[in-house]
Amino acid sequence: MHPANQQVGVSIICPTNKKHTLTNILGNYNRQSYPHKELIIVINSDQIEKELWSHETAQHKNIRIFRLPEHISLGACLNFAIEKRRYPYIARFDDDDYYGDRYLQNSLDIVFQYDADVVAREDFYMYISDQQALHTKHVGVYCIGGTLMFHERVLQALKFPEISEAEDVKFYQSCYKYDFIVKKPYHFKDFVYIRNSENKFHTWKPSLGSLYHDTHFVAHTDNFLSYLDA
Repeated sequence: MHPANQQVGVSIICPTNKKHTLTNILGNYNRQSYPHKELIIVINSDQIEKELWSHETAQHKNIRIFRLPEHISLGACLNFAIEKRRYPYIARFDDDDYYGDRYLQNSLDIVFQYDADVVAREDFYMYISDQQALHTKHVGVYCIGGTLMFHERVLQALKFPEISEAEDVKFYQSCYKYDFIVKKPYHFKDFVYIRNSENKFHTWKPSLGSLYHDTHFVAHTDNFLSYLDA
């Protein structure tokens, strides 16, 4: 571990509008081996009871839950969560993906190794759950939004656009526009983008061509954990 990042705090922000995701969100947070962290959940649904979620997370450390009306955009929810942060580094987690136990640590190692302002993944595993199919995927000049980590100094120049689709792409592009140092490690096996083959379950609704562009099939498996870094 780089000596400079042994004590730095990371605020994990996670908006969600799905009732069934709390267990996965908590699993991803509690799994992180990096100790100096907090989790900010923003419920973006009128159908989820904030009080119930608050009760279910009460025994967990450093977790706060807020709720915004479901007509509020995803970008606005992200900005709201950022405003509630306690720590200088912000990591966006998606509610239905998988983050390995060293995910935060690996990202911080890249931050301090390269003095980076922003870290994100452009190479990662993609798991199609209803087909039990694991692929590798490369997204080229973009990144996958659920892997963004950045220092709060970035916020002096930009914030997430108040839209509900491609808000991560526009944020990422703006980081380059303002000449922030962006690093995209390709060698970590610590993140899995999980989705169903049907678009109705997801915010991003690509064509099959877009979804499988620059992918390589790895295996049919009901347990992708064995393919990740230990």
